Amino acid sequence: SAPGCGVVIDELAMTAAFDISVGGDPPTTPPTLALKGYMGFTYPFKPGDVAGGSALVSINLGGFSMNDFNVTATYSCAKKEEATAEGDDADADDEPTAERRPS
Repeated sequence: SAPGCGVVIDELAMTAAFDISVGGDPPTTPPTLALKGYMGFTYPFKPGDVAGGSALVSINLGGFSMNDFNVTATYSCAKKEEATAEGDDADADDEPTAERRPS
């Protein structure tokens, strides 16, 4: 909910299609980058829920051309017991420990 606006959203299921092109000079020159696909998610994003999407991607740069390759992304909201199965304490602070400190 947004403060002061009187609108409360308890649940939402959203899907969207997109078709994005950048560069090029249609119809003589294909776009430099083109994305065409969909995405979807639910709110609230609860443990066990999945958000994701798929797109066909085309890239045309100079003499390089790669058309209509499929890209798929999925994000799963893990259940708390799955997230902590490795002994990682979900309530611990985010300070790196000796085991997790970047080298």
